[in-house]
Order: sequence, then C-alpha cells, then structure tokens
Amino acid sequence: MLTEERTAGWVSCPKCSRRARRGQNFCELCGVRLHDAAEEESSSRGRYSCEGCGASVVVPREERTTTCAFCGTPYVRLGEISAERFAPEFVLPFTVGRRDAEDAFRRWLRAGGWFCPGDFRDRGRLSVLRGVYVPFWSFTMRSESSWRARIGEYWWETVVETYTTTVNGKTVTRTRTRRVRHTEWYPLAGRFHQFHSGYLVSASKGLPQATADALHPFPVTEVTRYAPHFLSGWLCEEYTLERTDAARISEEEFRQREARDVTAFLPGDCSSDVEVSSSFHDPSEDLILLPVWVFAYSYQNRVYRFTVNGATGRSHGDRPVSRARVAVAVLLVVILVALLVGMVALVAGGM
Repeated sequence: MLTEERTAGWVSCPKCSRRARRGQNFCELCGVRLHDAAEEESSSRGRYSCEGCGASVVVPREERTTTCAFCGTPYVRLGEISAERFAPEFVLPFTVGRRDAEDAFRRWLRAGGWFCPGDFRDRGRLSVLRGVYVPFWSFTMRSESSWRARIGEYWWETVVETYTTTVNGKTVTRTRTRRVRHTEWYPLAGRFHQFHSGYLVSASKGLPQATADALHPFPVTEVTRYAPHFLSGWLCEEYTLERTDAARISEEEFRQREARDVTAFLPGDCSSDVEVSSSFHDPSEDLILLPVWVFAYSYQNRVYRFTVNGATGRSHGDRPVSRARVAVAVLLVVILVALLVGMVALVAGGM
C-alpha cells in the first residue's frame, strides 16, 4: 500500500503557469507575486455543493446556479473554497463545441428505439447542456513483484492408428496417422518490475468512474499548465475524492495490470496457477481538469446522464426502458407463438 502523504496544496502562476507550493510569495520563474493571485482566484469563485449527488462545483461568484449540472437537482448549497486543498496542475481545454455536443445528444435520443418512453425524449429535448471541467487524479508509480507459476511447454507425438471400414461390401483394415499434443509442466519463479501510469481516477461525485471510463481516452498529452483564465465561462467541479482514496483505486488498477503483464511475460506455451505479489513505490500524482459536456435530467425519481468528451467527442449515455412497451412486446411475441403453434396443429391434423 502507498503510505506517502502530502498536506500542502499547490497554486499555479497566473502569468506563466509554473507550479508552486501554496503560501509561496513569488513565482520562481517569472517573479509574479503568488499570494495575491491565489487569494484573488479563491475570492472570485464560489463552491456549490449539490445535496442530490454530492457534486461540488466551483463557479464565478456572480453566477447564481440553481440546478446541478450532474443530476439536475434544483437546490444547491453555497460554500467556500478551502485554501488547504490541492490546486489543479494541468488542464485540457474544450475543443468540442456546444453545437457538436447538442448534435450528438439529439442523435442519441433518436437512437433510443421503440422501448424508450416517448415523454423521456420530450424531457431530454428540454435538458440544459453544461460544459464542466471535471477533476481527475493521475498517478505514476513503480512496481516490484515476485511471481511463481507452472509453465507448460507443448510437444507433439505422431500416433499410428489401425481401423476397419467397409469398401464395396467388404471389410478392410487400414491405418492412419495423427499428431497428438502433450504438455510438459514445470515450476518457475522470478521477479518483475515496471513503471505504471496513464490511469485517470475520477475525483468527481457527479461523474462516476464507470461513466468516466466510457469517455476514455482523453488526449492527456495535450494538457497545459493550469491557470485560472482557463475556467472563464465554464463550470469547474472541485475534487471530492481525496488523494489517498484515489491512490488506492489507482494502485488496485495497476495491481491488475501487473498480474496481466506478468502472465504475458512468462515463458513457455501456456501457464497455470500464476501467483503475483506486488508492492508499489515512489508515487507521484497530478490533479488534471478534463472537459466534459453533461446533459442531466431526472425521470421517474432516477437521474439519467448523457456525457460527451469535450476533447474527442466520444459520448456515453443511459436511458430508461418503458415497462409498458416491453409488456406489449412480450404479449405480441406470445400471441405470435400461439398462432404458429395453432397453424402447425391444423396442418398436422389435416394430414
């Protein structure tokens, strides 16, 4: 398990975006005073906490948001931004425009099919599209593993078989050869190590990890250093998943990757009883803001979302299924089967 803790937050220089520890007075690169910049950024934006899904969205002070971007809850509670929290280090700007996201949403609505309730489509057309910068934790760490397994190597044996068959009414004896595969097993153990990175852990309560995974990949190689001006005109969710919790999620993902990589690394033609014991060291993290377009609406006391990757246009959504329409479809199938059975019975009785 990872044991490293970090209590100090970070702030980015508003001029050159260089990263500095919170409380540092001047930027080491360009000399801009950081204390005033950090206070200005904090005082110019407020935090709204949704009592529906738990999302914590940072908005300009002058904006009086009345609905949550992630679940459509009409009431949000105004709070303050803590100065002790981590500031984002990188941001990936929006490149997919509002019109493209709306077109993707309309196509998704039309593709709902007959089982999608009609009033759901009507409500979806009235939904509000919000562009949100969603926080993600990205970890890099080094793994060290020991493993043991049974390694199988194939070898082939040529077998000659004698059989009898009938040819022109006579019984004849013939032979045939075939190759039979055998596996020779032997135990093996060793060590394995590598660096892991590239897994993005959603730090948002409004955007679950499963939904975030469905929007991957994000072009993280195109991120730039965070500066407050990137958020101008956009909502930004404050992270609600702490670094230590995100580190455990990332470590579990890397542990599974390690087991797969070790299995692929093993010699021989096959393997079994693979056991891998891994430990992780030298973790480092980045807090990244990634762009997401969000349609959220409530239907029959359940929240449905349609999300669009604001950098690639990849989309994901979930929609309800009309129980009444499903029941009608099942009834039609039952009637059709009964008619077919009756027709078969009539044909059989007339013969």
